[in-house]
Amino acid sequence: MLTNKEKKYLRTVAQQKDIIKFNIGKDQIDQKVIEMIEKGILKHEMVKISFLKSALGEASKEQYVLDLLSTLNADLVQSIGNTIIIYRPNTKLAEKSLARELRKL
Repeated sequence: MLTNKEKKYLRTVAQQKDIIKFNIGKDQIDQKVIEMIEKGILKHEMVKISFLKSALGEASKEQYVLDLLSTLNADLVQSIGNTIIIYRPNTKLAEKSLARELRKL
């Protein structure tokens, strides 16, 4: 679980850096999409996910977010409109990892 101070720092980093962005559309969330997001999180620790209007027809965005967070074992950093930013620390990354920066806070 992230503290408010950590979330604030991660939001700042997300706006300053170009982070990987995934779009979830009418195909919704399947195993292939989860694997792609997993690879992005392993490499960059933080990803941005945008839900297109076609994906939100059957279920609510909140339900999709909860499913993703539990499947990926990640934390929600920010949710604005149909876009979310999620984070999961990766201690195996080099010295520039976000997890190391968060420990300094």
